[in-house]
Amino acid sequence: MYKSLVPNDLYLAWLKNDVASFMNNINSTLHGYTDNCVKKYKRHFMLKDKTNVFIRSFVWNIYNNYSYKVSIKINIGLLNPNERKQMINFFNLII
Repeated sequence: MYKSLVPNDLYLAWLKNDVASFMNNINSTLHGYTDNCVKKYKRHFMLKDKTNVFIRSFVWNIYNNYSYKVSIKINIGLLNPNERKQMINFFNLII
């Protein structure tokens, strides 16, 4: 779906941004990370006991310093099956 929209790897940047937006309650990450996003990241075994400030910093680091594919995989991996279906519905609405 995303790959057919543009001729190069730019589709990965769009996909990464849209996945991050979904994780953040359909809010831009430019405005910070919502409590719901932090709650989803607390599902990760290494983050379950960390503070919200630490997790927000961790999310920012992943979003800004890792490759598109790593960021996408981490975010999708933290979603439960129902949230993944909701994400697909969200993608269908925005395209």
